[in-house]
Amino acid sequence: VVVNNKYVGHFVMVLFYLFNAFREQLGLDHRLFNFAGLPRPPHSALNGWGHLLEPVRWLILHWALVALLMAVLAMLLWVRGPETTWRQRWTQARQRFGAGARLTTALATVGMLLTGTWIFYNTNILNIYRTPQTGEKLQAEYEQLYSRFRTAPQPRITAVRVRADLYPSRRAARFRGSYWLVNKESRAIDSLHVTLPENALVHQLAPGRGARLVLTDVAHSYRILRLGRPLAPGDSIPFQFDVEYRNQGFPNGAPQTDLVYNGTFVNNSLMPDIGYNPGGEISDDDDRKRHKLKPKPDFASIADPVQRRRQFISASADWVRFDCTLGTEADQTAIAPGYLQKTWTENGRRYFHYTMDRPIDNFFAFVSARYAERKATWPNPAGGAPVAITVYYTPGHEYNVDRMIASTKASLTYYTKHFAPYPDRQVRILEFPRYQSFAQSFVNTIPYSESIGFIAKVDDKDPESIDYPFYVTAHEMGHQWWGHQAMPANVEGCQAISETMAQYSALMLMKEHVGAHRMQKFLRYELNSYLFGRSQERKGERPIVRVGAQPHIYYRKGSVVMYGLADYLGEANLNAALGEYMQSVRFQQAPYTVAPEWVAAIRRHTPDSLQPFVLDGLTRRALFDNRLTEATATKQADGQWRVTLTIEAGKVYADSLGVETPTTLAHDWVPVAVFPEKPTSGFPAEPLLLQKRKLTAGRNVLTFVVSQKPARAGVDPYHELIDRTLEDNVKDVTVETAKPAPVAVR
Repeated sequence: VVVNNKYVGHFVMVLFYLFNAFREQLGLDHRLFNFAGLPRPPHSALNGWGHLLEPVRWLILHWALVALLMAVLAMLLWVRGPETTWRQRWTQARQRFGAGARLTTALATVGMLLTGTWIFYNTNILNIYRTPQTGEKLQAEYEQLYSRFRTAPQPRITAVRVRADLYPSRRAARFRGSYWLVNKESRAIDSLHVTLPENALVHQLAPGRGARLVLTDVAHSYRILRLGRPLAPGDSIPFQFDVEYRNQGFPNGAPQTDLVYNGTFVNNSLMPDIGYNPGGEISDDDDRKRHKLKPKPDFASIADPVQRRRQFISASADWVRFDCTLGTEADQTAIAPGYLQKTWTENGRRYFHYTMDRPIDNFFAFVSARYAERKATWPNPAGGAPVAITVYYTPGHEYNVDRMIASTKASLTYYTKHFAPYPDRQVRILEFPRYQSFAQSFVNTIPYSESIGFIAKVDDKDPESIDYPFYVTAHEMGHQWWGHQAMPANVEGCQAISETMAQYSALMLMKEHVGAHRMQKFLRYELNSYLFGRSQERKGERPIVRVGAQPHIYYRKGSVVMYGLADYLGEANLNAALGEYMQSVRFQQAPYTVAPEWVAAIRRHTPDSLQPFVLDGLTRRALFDNRLTEATATKQADGQWRVTLTIEAGKVYADSLGVETPTTLAHDWVPVAVFPEKPTSGFPAEPLLLQKRKLTAGRNVLTFVVSQKPARAGVDPYHELIDRTLEDNVKDVTVETAKPAPVAVR
């Protein structure tokens, strides 16, 4: 087109890129990058043509103009005859560079310079542009400058009163309020150390007693305020704050996706925090070495007395009283943890006042969107107060709402029965956009990504389909107990009490929901994920009781180990141990619980014969090598089938670096099973036989009698042990013809 139709092709190309860059503003695609496909709010200076600030459109236009200039150059230098030398081609190019080409070049050059200038203004003037290397350098400087304050005594947050104003149409937020700070240390405190996100616009940081600002380090987001009079042990002061966040232009990188037009979901990490923040340090040991920093553990040691007095969710606070006034735009509903006291409209905005009737952990969310609601009630079978259940969702996303409600009710029933009463009168599930794929549990409030729940496809007739909206809901409901009632200390192993226990809780609920024989696929996925994760380990593998920031251990391995414990110890027996533990640590004050206490509670309900199994799963790195090498079956005269299984068994212990030491199988009971042919319904078959047999290292030959013709057999078929090779655990049964009895010859 460019060669044969002169310059028409250039303009067609420009129009094509302009169409793609601005089609939303032309009204041709209002659903592009839009939460739940809802129409945009009415156009205004900041909402409508203001969407042109989205970087992808400007970058497309800029590089389209660059491509246009390259196309003009290619057309001028195109070889059309026998002349191939550069001098001849340059002469021909000057002849071809007529009025149309000059006009196209001039317009494209001016457009390229203007769009490039606009991009630079947005990414380097309105926003801070940092390369990954610069960001890493700032992290290293932060640690080098301020890590000496890591253990400096600081007052604890015990109450939060906040007015949070969300402005979805301009993607901004402002937080004004106060903390109540109490000195729980044994000596006086003369200064406050305050950390904030780097993009916070600070209007006020004002503790009582006439404090003055002695350090403002904006680059490292660190401030120190000297108190007018030291805060004595047991004394308290208010701390006023006013911080704002604005999305100005667009950055050079991933866009900010928390403050959005419809479906804003932010948490209190945008509010000031008290004390040095270890989370701002470089975590990767190789990167730390490059900056001459020592290796850093993920969490403090269990024996650290300072961190034993810190909650793992919020190291700067204990249980807090919470009061929130949350404002948003007139067509949206805003939600925070707590009970709604009143709602009103003021200056064209909606306001919601929430309070909690009990102290909670210092971790809460602010959510705003245009929601539909579906309500239900859980009538407490134990005779307590009923619980109101509300799912807030985008109209058109009703697909799995009933599943979420069913899972919430089942969770309340199971967890209340086995662990502890649910402490609140409500549960709310809130949809947010699929920029992220997770759900997160705050006190009686669960923000939930549309991508993993509300628009997830689940086929109940497909045996390979996992009802993960039901499972994810059960997991997040588990955190209402494990993490919001049983609060671990901020030390290694804290994720076992929080995440591993939420996994276990959800697994038990899933087993009730789909049946034990359908859990095989889920556990296989968990085990494979753990095995892959340990092969990529960078810091050294830890046992569950001392796990750090290693999700393949506290999620994946934790699922397999806890599911196995429920089978070996008995689900009721294990739940009795966990219920006793929950009652002993529920809402406790500092020092907070640690994972060895959790393990000890389980061991108190474990018979001596199974103590090694508990220790292998929770405190060691035990790996099994169990293989079914041969499976045969012979039909007997009475119509039953004699099955013979040959199993090669082995076990090793690995250290943190993966060095393995073989061990005997002196106390190891391993599940073995025989299965019939798959039923016509398509669901996995219930086993004809499922037993635990004590195996020895090496070759084991086992014989069973079953009532039906066997089709498959397996060793540890439901993946309750940490077996490194899953493919050789199950195989088809070979049917053999019974040999006739020998005839005696005289």
